[in-house]
Amino acid sequence: MALVSREHHPAVLRDALRLTRNHDDAWDLVQDTYLRALRSFHTFGKGTNGYAWLRTILTRRFIDSWRQRCRRRHDRNIDELEVAAPQPDEAPFWQTVPANDLQRAIDLLPEQSRDLLEGREFRQESYVSLAERLRVPIETVGTRLFRVRRKLRATLLDDHQPSKRAKAFDHHAIAQAA
Repeated sequence: MALVSREHHPAVLRDALRLTRNHDDAWDLVQDTYLRALRSFHTFGKGTNGYAWLRTILTRRFIDSWRQRCRRRHDRNIDELEVAAPQPDEAPFWQTVPANDLQRAIDLLPEQSRDLLEGREFRQESYVSLAERLRVPIETVGTRLFRVRRKLRATLLDDHQPSKRAKAFDHHAIAQAA
């Protein structure tokens, strides 16, 4: 055994460094390789390539230790993990708008769009029930809701921003006062 290990030691160490990319870990891996080779030396047959035998042991030992590290990494107690608290969901835009303005904007929507929006947002109907009631695919419900919400938001934003005419009037009034 000593003859095999001395003869191939530089190559075994080189292989260990290539696998571990760390000098200390490579020495530990080589030491484990020699211990396993010593325990199973009775399986080493005459005429067997000593370097190939040691390299097989080295590679298998490296894979085993890598698997153990991966298992340990995933087997941690959940109480030990530091997990950031989830961010609270942002409230829908329409909840920040006065009720009468919201109702007026909803009334401007086409009947099917209004029914879809009210069903989902106010009656908390599921996509499945909305799809069945409106006789459309579930994907269509999601797409239509997206479009209705976008249209409602644009309408509400337009209503809450001063109109261009009002801005022009204010600018004209300021110019006359000066």
